[in-house]
Amino acid sequence: MDRFVAGLYDDNFRLPGRRGSAVGAVDELTPYFVTTDRVDAEDALASLRGQGIPRPVVIIRNVRPLHAAYTRTLECQTPYCLVLDDDTILNPGMAQKLVDRFRAMRAEQPAGFKLNARVFCEAKMRWDSGGLKLFYAPHLKRVGWPNAPHVSETQTRIAREMGLRTLGCAIEAGTQRRGSDFDVYKKYLWMQIRIEAGQLTPIQLAPLVRRARGGETWLWFAILGLVDGMAVGSISSSKDEAFLGPIGKTLDFSAIGAEDVSRILAASRFERVMGQPMPGRGVRGAPSDRGLRRLGPR
Repeated sequence: MDRFVAGLYDDNFRLPGRRGSAVGAVDELTPYFVTTDRVDAEDALASLRGQGIPRPVVIIRNVRPLHAAYTRTLECQTPYCLVLDDDTILNPGMAQKLVDRFRAMRAEQPAGFKLNARVFCEAKMRWDSGGLKLFYAPHLKRVGWPNAPHVSETQTRIAREMGLRTLGCAIEAGTQRRGSDFDVYKKYLWMQIRIEAGQLTPIQLAPLVRRARGGETWLWFAILGLVDGMAVGSISSSKDEAFLGPIGKTLDFSAIGAEDVSRILAASRFERVMGQPMPGRGVRGAPSDRGLRRLGPR
C-alpha cells in the first residue's frame, strides 16, 4: 500500500521553529472503524484503509448503544486514536495531515485531548465536525465515553471539567454522506432526541418542509425523523441504531418513498407540520398507508 508524503499542512500552518511534519506520524496512530453496515460503509472503510496507516484498522461492527462501540478505543496502545464512522469518506492523506496538525497544536496546548476537523455533512447540508474523531489516547482513557444521547457533546463537557480541551482546525477532512432514506430518518430522529435532552439547538421544520415541497424530496424522511423524535421525547442513553420512533417502527422503509412519507405525516394524528405549533409528545402511530405496518408495540 502506498504511503502518503508527510508534511501536508494546510493554511501554511507551522509550529515556530518546526520544519514540516515529523516523520512517521501515522506510526503513532491506531485507526478504528465503527459500523452497522450502512450503505456507505464499504467506501468509508476503503478511505480509511487507503490512508497509509501501518496498523490494521480495528473494525467495531454492530455494537450498540453507541457509547459501548466507542469504548473499544480505550484499549488503544498508541499515542493517537482515529475513529471513523461508516458514513464518512476521508480525503486522501488526511490521517497524516491531521496527526501532524494535532501533534503541533498539542506542543503548545498539551491539554488538547481531541482534534475536530471540517467534514461536509450531506444530510445537514453544511460543514460540520461529525463522523471523524482524532484523540490523544492517554487523555481519552481518562475521559472515557459517557452513555448519553449526544456522546461527543457530553464527553467534551466532562473533558472540560477535567481541564482538557477540544481543539479545532480548518482542514477539510472528508464528507459525511447522506446515505439511504432510512439513514436520514435515523439521523434526524436522534438529532431531535438530543434536542429534547438539551444537547443541540432546535431545528426549524418549516424551511425543511418548503425545501421538500420544492423538490428535495429526501427531506421528508428528515422531517419524519424530527417529528418522531418529538413524540419520543427524552431518552437518557446513547444512540441505538435499532431504536425507532412511534411512526418509524410502523413503517417498512424498503417499501415507501418520499410521497408516502409526506402523506403519512399529513394524515397522521400530528398537527400539520407547516402549521405551528409542532406536535406534542406522547402521540403514537399514524394511519394506514403503503408501507405502514400494523400499529402497536414491536
